[in-house]
Amino acid sequence: KDNSLLVTYDREKYISVPVSYSYLLYEPNSSTTLKEGSYMITTEKTAFVYGGKTANNTKIPVTVVYSDDKGENWTTCELDKIYTADYYYVKFFDSDNGVIVCGYAKSNDTNESSRIYSTSNGGESWDIVGSGPATNIIKGVVYVSSDVGFFCYDYVEGMDSNLYKTDDGGKTFAKVMLEEQELDSSAANPQGQETETKTDSGKNGADSSEQLRWGDVYKEALTPVVDSTGIITIYLTQGKNAVYNDGKTAAKYQSSDKGSTWKYIGQVEIKD
Repeated sequence: KDNSLLVTYDREKYISVPVSYSYLLYEPNSSTTLKEGSYMITTEKTAFVYGGKTANNTKIPVTVVYSDDKGENWTTCELDKIYTADYYYVKFFDSDNGVIVCGYAKSNDTNESSRIYSTSNGGESWDIVGSGPATNIIKGVVYVSSDVGFFCYDYVEGMDSNLYKTDDGGKTFAKVMLEEQELDSSAANPQGQETETKTDSGKNGADSSEQLRWGDVYKEALTPVVDSTGIITIYLTQGKNAVYNDGKTAAKYQSSDKGSTWKYIGQVEIKD
């Protein structure tokens, strides 16, 4: 508002955050909507990650500004001298422990670097934990605890998974592999396409066994969603050039143990 960053806890009183609006990261094609994930607002802890860019001919390092008392006082801490950031994620789990993820140095819209930072003193200082499990473009990051987090990347054809999980705060990662299910008959030869094969007599014929497998259809994970009870939901979408069910369905999986095990819920229709 008026080129200022304001925060409210009751929708009545607005408090100014001590950071220039030009230092913030915004959603694509927007000058008012902050980058999703780059801030958190609770009555216990409010934090905004900014910088990592050049603004007004000045290089602004990756920085976090936070408040523990609903905006009465603010503390600023510089994290890193990175100036090509395009993605931020910040999450405090309690008054002391928190994590920040920075995506930066994007190349040709296909690759970027990332860095993970953690704090154990409320944000006063930050340590580099790791650099993430892949160099693809970050789709989204979600931490469910100081140890357990998920990194979702843009899908590239040929990937067996674009979703990774850490159990140690970001030091190491493993791919999230969801159990494949059976597709119904509509998955066979989508859009009337047939695969021609040679029969024993040498004539061409349609091979009815050439059907899409589950992994051919549902392959691109969306960033996990965590509800207020801790249930984690993952949707596997069909990605580009989808043909099964006209590309309108996704496979839904859920976990109630922070991603240790996953239960298949079903195929659900998704909106465009």
